[in-house]
Amino acid sequence: PAFVEQVRRLDLDASLTVGCLHIWRQPLLSAVRRPVNYHDGLLPGHAGLFATAFSILDGDSETGFTFHDMVRGIDRGPVILRGTVPVGPGDDLATVVRRKWAAAETALPALLERIERGEPGVPQSGPGHYHSLADGLRARTLGDPGAASVRTLEHLVRAFGWVDVRIGDRIEPVTGISDRAGPGRLRIGLADGDRFVTALAGHPVAPYRLARRLVGR
Repeated sequence: PAFVEQVRRLDLDASLTVGCLHIWRQPLLSAVRRPVNYHDGLLPGHAGLFATAFSILDGDSETGFTFHDMVRGIDRGPVILRGTVPVGPGDDLATVVRRKWAAAETALPALLERIERGEPGVPQSGPGHYHSLADGLRARTLGDPGAASVRTLEHLVRAFGWVDVRIGDRIEPVTGISDRAGPGRLRIGLADGDRFVTALAGHPVAPYRLARRLVGR
């Protein structure tokens, strides 16, 4: 309540959240005339977390971002502005995330102009998909690597940046795969043969911080 009151005293015409993982409840939504959110996916598709990762995982040829009005619920508000970026066959998470951020930064002047003019957002339409934290954790975990192929593991690493793989009695966050051993490499048995993998040093970071770590922010 104290924070909401502080925001209300600012008398804000608009606000913009980027990378916000907190759900705004109605009192906070009402404290700003027009709260706006940046979502790293094309709404209503890939709402929630891991939007970029699931775009790559699904084999989308393009992905993008959405600036939308904030309403009750997650990523449901009217669309103010969206932009698309291509996803190439070999693009990984870090590459696509950088591409989105660059495009979103370029789009900021147009977004601010639309907000200043009071242009209403367009209601979302079309099929929607919501991804929770649990969805992302399940998708990027291989409890039985012996049932997966090299291609599957490489695709998961490309999409999520790292994949939790059971190696012996440990779960290792795998970030790379090859045929040759080297410093820091562990052997793993996959459905189509043994491979050497590179595991992320230390403990796994929270999934929603993955993109920042990969792009150095």
